[in-house]
Amino acid sequence: MILSVSHSPTVKKLEAYGFGGRSLNLMRSFFDNRLNKVKMCDATSDRTKTVRGCPQRSSFGPLLWNIYQNDMSAHVKNVNSSIYADDHQMYVKGRDHETVGRRMKTQGQQALLWYSNNFLLANPEKFQSLNINPRKLDKDRSDKTLNINELDIANTELIKLLGVHIDENLNFTENISK
Repeated sequence: MILSVSHSPTVKKLEAYGFGGRSLNLMRSFFDNRLNKVKMCDATSDRTKTVRGCPQRSSFGPLLWNIYQNDMSAHVKNVNSSIYADDHQMYVKGRDHETVGRRMKTQGQQALLWYSNNFLLANPEKFQSLNINPRKLDKDRSDKTLNINELDIANTELIKLLGVHIDENLNFTENISK
């Protein structure tokens, strides 16, 4: 996911959280006329005006990012979710693979719509699907691919989540390599 926040939606979200008058003006001034440059090895770009983005390397940036993404769960319903920084996970449950697949597809479409409406880009290369069926109540369909908005998400036996590997039996190991 790209950390990119349009200032107008950010200000609107702050207003929804109760910011008003002077506070909103202060926040607008925090975003307006910001200049950024990029340094890579010995090369440094010219400063350019930032039209979008959550200021990074500031103590205020993470708080703004949390406020910006916090309403995702209000728009993607009927799913359990976990949000840590810019990592989002969705969990659905059901009695059989077909029900789970339908629910995940519907909620995945809602999540992608929320991303689009909030000027964010999802990273399909990081999409993963893990089927947890400990009691084997439904026929194993681990070869089935989940398709959400023309994106194929293959089922895997092991996922990596925040540096921890989790398998279909809920065993986990920490990623030792850096």
